[in-house]
Amino acid sequence: MLKITFPYSEQLLNALFREFGWDFERMLEAGGFHPATCWDCEHENMATFSPHVAGNMETGVYQNAADSCRRCYPGGNAAALVWDVGEIELFCESESSKPERALAVYREIKRSGMKIINTTPHSVRFQNVEGKVYEVEPCGVLINASPREEAAGDHPSGVKLIYTRFEADLASSEALGKLEEENPGAVIVGSIIAAQAFPGRVLAMVPVSGFERVPPAEKRMRDDKFTVF
Repeated sequence: MLKITFPYSEQLLNALFREFGWDFERMLEAGGFHPATCWDCEHENMATFSPHVAGNMETGVYQNAADSCRRCYPGGNAAALVWDVGEIELFCESESSKPERALAVYREIKRSGMKIINTTPHSVRFQNVEGKVYEVEPCGVLINASPREEAAGDHPSGVKLIYTRFEADLASSEALGKLEEENPGAVIVGSIIAAQAFPGRVLAMVPVSGFERVPPAEKRMRDDKFTVF
């Protein structure tokens, strides 16, 4: 069986129950055993077997019917969740769709808890992977950079060529450091110039497909993909 480990949160655990159609509370109220479908199966015998579903939201186990008894449920995809306050473990068969579904649930929860800080002077319209559109207003801190030209040689025509690099100014460096300290893990977005001046710290935005060449007021940006320099 495959095993996938996630960091624990009650929100994620409940979301996985919903995704798999597993009713934890109802199973506990029913004694924790899936019903036997074979006339001579004793997997509901508490004197011999442990409950298939047990515990609470802080530590517990949920075996689905196929995992609880192969005799009674020969055609199902066996799977189980085991958790404590440190981690959630998903056990399932390699051909199961549960790993992909569980990862999608986990990523969505991570995205929904993601904080985006807008260091541009205007509001930014984002669109998530489900198509929901929302706006992030300016945070009030504007991250700037200054252009610096460097000689890059001569063109065959005789004109001068230059490189333009963007250098962070002291005020922006201090402001960015304060934003990072006060908002650990936040996604800080800014202009392409700011993203070049602070590579990996300020992220440039990526347009949603189909919105690359629309007027600025109609732009939509992705919230699952950003550009670094």
